[in-house]
Amino acid sequence: MKYSFEQFYVWYQYGLALISDAKYQKAYLMLKECSRMRPDHVTCHLLLAKLAIENLFLIEEAIHWCNKVLEITNNKNVKAFILLGCSLCIKAKLQKQHALQINYYENALESFKK
Repeated sequence: MKYSFEQFYVWYQYGLALISDAKYQKAYLMLKECSRMRPDHVTCHLLLAKLAIENLFLIEEAIHWCNKVLEITNNKNVKAFILLGCSLCIKAKLQKQHALQINYYENALESFKK
């Protein structure tokens, strides 16, 4: 990566290769750097959200990436709504207070409906 400073596609392809090699933490860091280079790249943000939910269990960050995708696409990305709903369901499951659980489940249901 020393010779490809600020080259988005090289970093992006390296991140994808790390995902296929099951090195999720490093892939997350590579894709995070890609999102810094190109903040309008929707697929990169969706991959970050997917990695955060499925492999790294970073629920808050997954919600952040999903919201970023929805902000970029003006609430028109179905995959982001699905990932956001899944993140909110997991977050609701982790809550100890019943009122917070209900609130997160309702938000997840709204996300799934969109």
